[in-house]
Amino acid sequence: MFHEVEVYRYVTEQTFDAYLYQLVEGKQKFISQIMTSKSPVRSAEDVDEVALSFAEVKMLATGDERFKEKMDLDMQVAKLKVLKQSYLSEHYDLEDRILKHYPQEIKDYEERITAYGNDAEIASQHKPQGEDKFCP
Repeated sequence: MFHEVEVYRYVTEQTFDAYLYQLVEGKQKFISQIMTSKSPVRSAEDVDEVALSFAEVKMLATGDERFKEKMDLDMQVAKLKVLKQSYLSEHYDLEDRILKHYPQEIKDYEERITAYGNDAEIASQHKPQGEDKFCP
């Protein structure tokens, strides 16, 4: 029936709209966190476009240029914090792999190489013999 829907948001400058959009922004961030089942501190993907659009609407509703600049800076700082936490998380994960996982994996591969060498020796001792090419 209706193939397309348009959504309009109306706000009035210097009214209570800024506070209300701040509440909606917080709720949207919380909902995004629950829906992705990740902590927003873990990866940059958790700061979604919907939450940022609510923050932008809140900025526009105030009408004060300084507040708009402060909100822009706050959003950039939040994004940078998320990126920093993501970097640190990946860094610690790689350290754990280097200290714990990779030494064990190298040891397992060395044992396999030794076992393959032993298998090759046994196989060379039991080569097919005679006309039938049958292994004893």
